[in-house]
Amino acid sequence: MSRFSGSFFLPSCLLLGAAILLGGSGAAAPLNNLAIELIALGVLILVVLPRRSPGQTSGARKASILLLGLIVATPLFQLIPLPPNIWTGLPGRELIAQIDRVVGLHVWRPLSVDPESTWLAAAYLLAPAAMFLATLRLTLDERRRLFLVLVCGAALSAALGVFQVASGGMAFHLYKNSHNGFATGFFGNRNHQADMLLIGMLFGAALAARSRRLTPLLKSLLVFSLVIAFSAGVIATTSRMAFALLPIAAFGAFSFVIASDIWKRPVVAIPAAVAIGAAGLVIATTGAAGVVFERFRNFTDVRTQYWGETLYAVESFLPWGSGIGTFDVVYRTVENLNEVQSVYTNHAHNDYLQILLEAGVWGGLLLALFAGLLLRLSARRSGPAERFSRRAAILSILILLLHSGVDYPLRTLALLTTLGMLMAILHPPPIPDHSRAKSV
Repeated sequence: MSRFSGSFFLPSCLLLGAAILLGGSGAAAPLNNLAIELIALGVLILVVLPRRSPGQTSGARKASILLLGLIVATPLFQLIPLPPNIWTGLPGRELIAQIDRVVGLHVWRPLSVDPESTWLAAAYLLAPAAMFLATLRLTLDERRRLFLVLVCGAALSAALGVFQVASGGMAFHLYKNSHNGFATGFFGNRNHQADMLLIGMLFGAALAARSRRLTPLLKSLLVFSLVIAFSAGVIATTSRMAFALLPIAAFGAFSFVIASDIWKRPVVAIPAAVAIGAAGLVIATTGAAGVVFERFRNFTDVRTQYWGETLYAVESFLPWGSGIGTFDVVYRTVENLNEVQSVYTNHAHNDYLQILLEAGVWGGLLLALFAGLLLRLSARRSGPAERFSRRAAILSILILLLHSGVDYPLRTLALLTTLGMLMAILHPPPIPDHSRAKSV
């Protein structure tokens, strides 16, 4: 084991495992989030303690770390107190400034309209930052074992979803909300459960296809069994967007078998074809699939209302934004009174609009930088040992980014921490001192 990576493997597993088990609730379980953040803080301290760097640092790695620093610095910058003559002139602060004048206050305030929420959002970034920096230092073999934590976590979440559905929604749910009765697993939101299962499907297939211990037939059967099992879990969530994203993960998983020479053998191709047919039959006949198709047929979604009102708020707070984590406070000031319900709107259900609202033009620039970096990393050439894990990571990131256009998967620590790991996988791992790493 490399002298640079050996001490990071167990902390990385602990952080990822804790994030999956405890971090699926968003803001609904603050103590869970606090536990994950404390673990992440310990991992961050461990990562920055070594004085030596693990080999040469590439330009892409420097760019990634720089972008991570800019993202983490954003909410901290928004918390710097500003004199009244500056913050009262910022767009969107007119009501706050008017209240201060009425009560006779003349105080310094930060850019954020809700500093407490921005502090909480800044703490949220500890886990993905720690996961990214720690995974960068893991060798190929260590990353492979870390993937097992991800796949096992997703499988356990899928199994819990089975019990939740079997109970008729009366038991086994970890968080009480409107999604009780559906297969949510370790999550409070069925959409986020589906995303974790799609990612678990991809990495489970990548591990199976690259295994040296399995025969070609067993590899093929295991990959297709994983696809069927995880697909059933995704369909049980009845998430429309996840159902639309399912082909990306399924075909990605199949490609791991097709890309290897084992597909050309009849002993593999025949059971694979049977497995594909069985998967199609299960999807076509299951009751949960019927529910999803019915939801597509009767498509009405309040999210379009959220987007319109969020866009209005974005225009009101440009160019500086309202502060990271302040959506809830801001949205209540622009929400159509005719649409007010007993439940509040916690997010815009479009993370790109929400980032523009909370971080303004700077948030748009960070999104553009992230997109450019992702394209650069995706285009990097890699050897066969990394090929499947990189492909799984790219497809997983694509799934999260597409789903973020209609939901908020990265507002949960489970998926945000997983994204930190996925981005690190796109970078080449350090090579152990004593030997070459095993294939992933």
